[in-house]
Amino acid sequence: MVMTHWLPTSLTGRLVLAVVVAVVAAQAVAGVILLREQRHVTRHVVRAFTLDRVPGIAQLILPMSPDRRAEILRVLNSSTTRYTLADTPLAETGERDLRFQARLQRAMPPAIVDVRATIRSVPERGRGRYGTPLPDGDVLTLSLHLPDGRWLNIERVLHPPIPEMIWPMALSLGLSAIAVAVAVALAVRRIVRPLATLSDAADRLGRGENVGPLLEEGPADVRRTTHAFNVMSERLTRFVADRTRMLAAIAHDLRTPITGMRLRAEMIDEAETRERMLAGLNDMAEMTEAALTFAQADAQEEDSRRIDLASLVQSICDDFADAGEAVRFQGPDRLDAICRPTALKRAVRNLIVNAVRYGQAAEVTLTHTATAITLTIADDGPGLPEDQLERVFDPFVRLEESRSRETGGSGLGLSIARNIARAHGGDVTLANRPEGGAEARLTLPL
Repeated sequence: MVMTHWLPTSLTGRLVLAVVVAVVAAQAVAGVILLREQRHVTRHVVRAFTLDRVPGIAQLILPMSPDRRAEILRVLNSSTTRYTLADTPLAETGERDLRFQARLQRAMPPAIVDVRATIRSVPERGRGRYGTPLPDGDVLTLSLHLPDGRWLNIERVLHPPIPEMIWPMALSLGLSAIAVAVAVALAVRRIVRPLATLSDAADRLGRGENVGPLLEEGPADVRRTTHAFNVMSERLTRFVADRTRMLAAIAHDLRTPITGMRLRAEMIDEAETRERMLAGLNDMAEMTEAALTFAQADAQEEDSRRIDLASLVQSICDDFADAGEAVRFQGPDRLDAICRPTALKRAVRNLIVNAVRYGQAAEVTLTHTATAITLTIADDGPGLPEDQLERVFDPFVRLEESRSRETGGSGLGLSIARNIARAHGGDVTLANRPEGGAEARLTLPL
């Protein structure tokens, strides 16, 4: 498996890295090609210059005295070329250049009977052997046998060694990479900014916040994505609003016939029949209101804001304790979180009511990590069958055998709590405790 932990995590960072790597690789390849071509061209130029100049120098010094020759050669020395007189030829080691040697021999005066030409690398050159040392690099070495038996040795630097040539190229490459990285980062940030806005909006929508239409800007692909998100957000909002209005209308329309039936039931003389009918009508009214409450839990009309969640949960637990219920709270003194307080308070109350109703007591614990908040409500009741732990979250599902609304509720408490938690980007789960009882766990992103 290839390790990718060193890669940037953001889209901007990865795009910048990809472009910089591509530019550096392209420049490196171009540099290698340029280096090879430069070495070839330099050798050609030096050879042409040598063919043009060296025969004239030889012709010039042939009639001179040894002292005069030495004086002239000292004047001709430069930073890249060195002329020396010696009893032995320097062009004895190195790579023989026979073709150039033959051309040079033909250009020489007839008095020069022996011409030798080699190309020697730095270690073979013998720096400091004669006169001022030349710069590092490959050297074209010529040895001309003069009529008096001495040798005129000419050393000409062809080009500097590769390491010396690489450093300027590396510096240029580094500066280019920095300039490209800055330019690409600025350009990419303009492209990625709409994506960052879209990501933030999607995260807020997942937490159940109201998200207005986003500005459709940037490249065409990003604009299409933003447009699709706006359409999706509008459809979701419209769907929830339509469902809420529909259930509200049903509840409103049912109130009138239920009220009329209740009035007729009041006129029944037989007490037992009258009470049964009134109880049934009351159940119908409660179920209608519960259904409306369940739908309104998704309405998302409340705006999110930052609150002290620990204080909110503590106040809910205190209300239950003041009412005589065995509810205890454990948690930090303060825990800030962004949520819809009224909706979240309803969810927490529903979970505690469920724990107190079936477990006689509730232990409420609030904890958090760097990324999530966890609210645990544990009870001491009989627990739940394992195959029913998810089913109890379905609307109107009650596991209480008597089916009485006094003891079993409407069957919407857990459904509403989960809907609210999921609208905040979290969830509610149930599990049986090993020591007995059940445990509800509400998690929220931090």
